[in-house]
Amino acid sequence: MWASKKKLIKDKNDVISVSKKLRREERSSEEFEIVLSGLTLEEVIGLKLELSSKPFTNNKFYGFPIWNSLSFIIKESLLMFALNNTTSKRSAARVLGISELRLEKIIKMLDFKEN
Repeated sequence: MWASKKKLIKDKNDVISVSKKLRREERSSEEFEIVLSGLTLEEVIGLKLELSSKPFTNNKFYGFPIWNSLSFIIKESLLMFALNNTTSKRSAARVLGISELRLEKIIKMLDFKEN
């Protein structure tokens, strides 16, 4: 039993929760998360885009072409979610429906920083 416990600890993701990170930075709270959880993903994305539309940079959201970047943004968000909400990279790969090798390549390609 000790060997399996040791493996779990060794294989555990070190990436922290986005919720915990934002709370630590005082950018979120339990009350905010309760309100946010009552919104659909479409509403959250739409609201974020609406709030971001005022300060255009060269007629682009955040200074880059959002339509062409959307796939990357979604995949990076899913990667963060999977790593933050699983106990191992193996589990994260399963959640994403990819192999562990593919996950490792993606993490390396993105130079994804694990805290």
